[in-house]
Amino acid sequence: MRSAHGAVVRRAVGALGVAAVTSLALAGCIPPPPAIPPTGPTAVPSGPQQPLPSQGDARPGSAPSVAQYEGRVEADGTATIELRISERAAVVLGATSPDGGDLRMRLVGDQVSEADDDSIGELDVFSFQLTALDPALDPGTYTVELEEFAGDATDFELEILTGTTVVAPGETAAFAFEPGIPVVALVPLATGDERILATSDVDTRMWAFVPGADIRYDDDDSGGDLNPLIALAGEQAQDVAVVVGAYFNDEAGDALLSVE
Repeated sequence: MRSAHGAVVRRAVGALGVAAVTSLALAGCIPPPPAIPPTGPTAVPSGPQQPLPSQGDARPGSAPSVAQYEGRVEADGTATIELRISERAAVVLGATSPDGGDLRMRLVGDQVSEADDDSIGELDVFSFQLTALDPALDPGTYTVELEEFAGDATDFELEILTGTTVVAPGETAAFAFEPGIPVVALVPLATGDERILATSDVDTRMWAFVPGADIRYDDDDSGGDLNPLIALAGEQAQDVAVVVGAYFNDEAGDALLSVE
């Protein structure tokens, strides 16, 4: 298979604090447009809202850094994007093809090589349904590679969220999330039997990826009152990437993320 870089254009960039994403494109491509803030429809409450519990000793959590790209994978080619991480973070990558191509995504870096095809196409916490990778990454430089499964040419949209807030067992962090931009946090498991609970004033869903077991958990309302709860059992001590977003992707809200 010959390798050709596809043209990659930065479409929108939010607050890039710990991650910088650089496109590696063909010479002579049109320069990227100026960065614009992410946009999304105005949140409209879709049902009864729950009051957010008292934040008590909850410490503030930070919003994720956001980068959005669009480009093209040429026939039998590979589009590559360089990702630089300055501190340990939970990183969630999502890619989709607006013209129906079957994308395959790979993340490569120092002691990291992860790939995903379409095992989680139902995940809808970004502006589109997507194929996703969500590892916990150490500082360093990584490469995101996108290919079309059958070798056809196709356009792509790539979204990268980077979260550095750490919520350890026994802690609670308070977050605000925007439409299409969920909470992204790093949870260091101590026993592997932790319970991860998100409490919000809107209906939310939660995902957690356990890399040691290659298992992705998701939950809607096991915590009661439309709140998600993921109860781990028998996992190894490791860092887990956790994502919390509104059940309806056009909603904004506040959330408490607790680990017990």
